[in-house]
Amino acid sequence: ERVRGFIINKFRGDIALLRPGLDFLREKTSRPVLGVVPYLDGVSLPDEDGVALQHSARAPRGDGDVRIAVIKLPRISNFTDFDPFRSSPGVSLEFIDDVRGLSGADLVVIPGTKNTLSDLGWLRERGFAEALCAFAQKGGMVAGVCGGFQMLGASVSDPNGVEGGLREARGLGLLDARTVLLEKKSTYQVSASVRAFGPSGAGEPVDVEGYEIHMGSTTGAAEPFARISRRNGVEADVADGGRQGNVWGTYIHGIFDNDEFRASLLDTLRRAKGCGRDASPAESFGARREASIEALAAHVKGSLDIEAVLRIAGLGEWAGLGRS
Repeated sequence: ERVRGFIINKFRGDIALLRPGLDFLREKTSRPVLGVVPYLDGVSLPDEDGVALQHSARAPRGDGDVRIAVIKLPRISNFTDFDPFRSSPGVSLEFIDDVRGLSGADLVVIPGTKNTLSDLGWLRERGFAEALCAFAQKGGMVAGVCGGFQMLGASVSDPNGVEGGLREARGLGLLDARTVLLEKKSTYQVSASVRAFGPSGAGEPVDVEGYEIHMGSTTGAAEPFARISRRNGVEADVADGGRQGNVWGTYIHGIFDNDEFRASLLDTLRRAKGCGRDASPAESFGARREASIEALAAHVKGSLDIEAVLRIAGLGEWAGLGRS
């Protein structure tokens, strides 16, 4: 009884061939088909779920002089953190689940995870722990975001059993930091200042925005990665993450969405391998994403009976907007 109608999404092919099926659906269910949305290509939109990584783990996205490898943890989360690299000129992005994928990488990132302790164990089982330490010792850059940042430290403890039965695990030891998992999740929209990457290490501060969503509290990092100035619109002064040489970690998701920060990072990676600074103008990832969302909105609106959808949603007073 709760089904009021049907929408066919991401349709490919000749809609005329689909019409007998739509007629059958109406007759069999006595419910209307509110529209068919053709597949929209050429837009920069986040993937719906981790299924998309099954393909990206096999084939790098992009073809460039900088190669970024993201470890595809079994319980990976927030994988859209890396979408800005898809459209960055001269950058190849690859999700890897084998240590052989580290070969030739300029930056290796441990992403967020739904279970830090379990995925930390997986890293050790797959040989990533030793391989990442060797990679960093040879001068490769290693980064961690959220759960990945926690793994880079000396230890992760779970005294309340938030993630399961394991109470503590040894971290990778690439940062002097220790994490304790808490029962309450921290969720913030944040503004922060990060020292950009430069030819000789850390450069001038740049402003970034992003969000935090994590269960842990991490302390002990000798040098913070960022200084958070606002949380959920309220002024703050909070040290975030950690940084030691070519290894760094942060709790800030969306850090790579920030154009100036991303450009400084990529330029540093290019210099490290003798490619020089990228001469192409920096692209605004935010502007490209907004344009794609607007294109999708117009595409969907033109494919559906929007007035019917609004009435079903109890927004009949807005139904007239479907004509505008």
